Amino acid sequence: VQWKSKATFRFFQSADLFPLLKPSEAAAARFPVCSLPALTLTVEDLRQIRALPISSGLRLPVSIEKVDVPLSPHDRWILEDHFLTLLYSFRDNVTLCAEALLRVPVDHDQFDYVLVECLFSAMLRLPHAPLAADAADASFFVTRVIQRACQMQNSLVGVVEASLTSLLKHAAQFDFQSMRVLADFFAYWLNLWEGRMSLLEEWLSLSIPPACVKVFVRHAFEKAFRFRYRPNLLELLPDCVIPYIPPEPIPACPYTAEPPQESLPLPGAPPPPPAAELPLTVTSYPGHLEFLEVQKLLFFSFRQPGDAGRQAQKAGAHSRGASNVAGDREAALDEHEAEREECEERGEDGEKEEREEEREEREEEREERADREDDKRAWMQYKLAKLLRGRLHRKTWKKRERRSFSESAEDAVDASSKRGLNDESREEETKDSRDAFEADSGPYEDDEEGHLWTLTDLSQVLVFALLARGLKTLTHSERLVENYFPVFQFLKKGASHKAFLEMRPATLEAAGDDEDARDGDDSDTEMEEEADEEGLTKAERRSQEVEEAFLKAIFDFWKHSRQKTVLTVRHFQRFDVVSKEGVVRFVFDSLTPTDRDDSRVMELFDLLLQLSIQEFESKKETALQLSHDCSDDAERNARAKAVSAAVEALEAVQTLLHFIVVGFMRELLREDQATRRVSLHTRLLYLARDYGRYIDVSRLHVHIGDAMTDELNQLLTVSSQVQSQYFFLDREPGGLLGSLAGELDEQREGFHAEACENGGL
Repeated sequence: VQWKSKATFRFFQSADLFPLLKPSEAAAARFPVCSLPALTLTVEDLRQIRALPISSGLRLPVSIEKVDVPLSPHDRWILEDHFLTLLYSFRDNVTLCAEALLRVPVDHDQFDYVLVECLFSAMLRLPHAPLAADAADASFFVTRVIQRACQMQNSLVGVVEASLTSLLKHAAQFDFQSMRVLADFFAYWLNLWEGRMSLLEEWLSLSIPPACVKVFVRHAFEKAFRFRYRPNLLELLPDCVIPYIPPEPIPACPYTAEPPQESLPLPGAPPPPPAAELPLTVTSYPGHLEFLEVQKLLFFSFRQPGDAGRQAQKAGAHSRGASNVAGDREAALDEHEAEREECEERGEDGEKEEREEEREEREEEREERADREDDKRAWMQYKLAKLLRGRLHRKTWKKRERRSFSESAEDAVDASSKRGLNDESREEETKDSRDAFEADSGPYEDDEEGHLWTLTDLSQVLVFALLARGLKTLTHSERLVENYFPVFQFLKKGASHKAFLEMRPATLEAAGDDEDARDGDDSDTEMEEEADEEGLTKAERRSQEVEEAFLKAIFDFWKHSRQKTVLTVRHFQRFDVVSKEGVVRFVFDSLTPTDRDDSRVMELFDLLLQLSIQEFESKKETALQLSHDCSDDAERNARAKAVSAAVEALEAVQTLLHFIVVGFMRELLREDQATRRVSLHTRLLYLARDYGRYIDVSRLHVHIGDAMTDELNQLLTVSSQVQSQYFFLDREPGGLLGSLAGELDEQREGFHAEACENGGL
């Protein structure tokens, strides 16, 4: 970035000055940092000291008469240092932080400009940690401080807008992180200051605005519509921003596709096309009937239908009992009195026993209810798997035509002519006729001219039906993914007969009905196969294809919503329906370059990397919490397993990041368009800087090999500098693992010694 702030680096901001605050013990012993004589102050001396008032605690050598004199570098350094100190000290409270910044006792005409520039510099401070340890460490905290300060002092609004405009003049040189931070800031700014839309008219009033400004405005609008109700914000926007407004985040399911309609027409937008020019409805879309049947088997609530009837019966019995005759009432009262007398006689011990019995009864009822729900869930999964397996390698359905009376009479004559067969053939014919009757009695039949169902097509239909069913809240879709996880695994196993038998409910197995086992064939039996050129077996290759089908359906369904795409993929990844490596593979192998340029791809990569880093940090903390001096063998084994889990988690983070970086590097080497090369380079710079702590630089060097260019070499240099000069990994023994690395080496040496001893024996 060519734009640079005039703010001076402090010790905690500079990689060259920060080590001076932590000198080595040997150097500190030879040359102490500072040696002062002992203080000989008494209590009376302290009482005689008169502290200066707060208003005069910081008074720079300027006065109100010399407002035209600019701040000297020394005075500016003091003022900026005070601003940064206040920003760090009051980071737990946005309001107190803004008040403290505005109450700095400096009377100068440049006070507002220095304050805003210092806050923008803190907001754009790079590199930025992928996971902020505290909410105040995130850049959005500074955004809220700026907004709160502008609310307290309205004169800062014009200064902030002028600073933002000056920054956008250099937007072409922004990296990915700087553009995203500024877009988040401006999105929050649009929602807070409703009437401040003059900036948009100023930026977009030109006939051809710069491409970087267009990208910035689009990113800002994507975030702005998350903060506020869409129709209300649309009413405030000027007409010049209509081409840059993102589409409404509505589902794009091909089976329920309707012409997308805005809830509120945009001002100045062209009228909608007539109905004759609209696309065809879903009735002509192939597989629509199968989609409807799959949707019928998806339920969010698994409560038994009989539960409501039991409650109604209890309520009816209670109402009937209340309207009984007086004799019944007296009998009930006498019985109640007798029970109360018995309770009084039994005393407190009896009451405790009754409470325990009631508690046990409630637990038993809860367990029975859970068993019923589990049984019903298993039956739903089984029926859904049976439907999908039945449609595999079959043509799509069409509605069955009604049969005439003559055809049914001929069928009856044919059936009566076959009654003279022997017993064995009669049983076979009975079974065949029953199967044929079941096939002919359904409302659908195979369309000879229809589409042939494949495993990936059925996988997409299942995802479309699930997402269309769980549109109320994200909790619905997450619950559906959790409930139908065995069905996803069934498809990833190829919908084989063996996988289908594994999904049989326990009640069906207890009944001894082996019809599914008898009807199965051995054509889909899994056999051990040799790996292909990429080292994948046929089953692994099929699993990858099904995962790609799941992800393609998610991206197509939420193509108008970046946020819901990321959250839905998170639900599928959480329950291991799709893997993190599978998501990265799908992005680089299946998406088009235009789709990969979408901002939701980087947001998805950020989510996957942050989840992996969180998992590594938690496992590392768990391993460090276990005591080093373990006397028991079980404790030593537990610590060894914890250390191994932390190492595996770190390797998973580095591998995932390596795949992402290599994918963008390959695309950068193949791209010829200059503007897209700049976009890819900014993304790589963001990954190399903000995630440089976890990048395996030596592995990237080996992977690139002879394809090394100046741009790629620069990225590797940035990652190395971040590791050595920002996180000081070269000075810490063990690197990211810390003390766990030494223990891991000891474990490996112990295993090696045991292996040598066993080999010698």
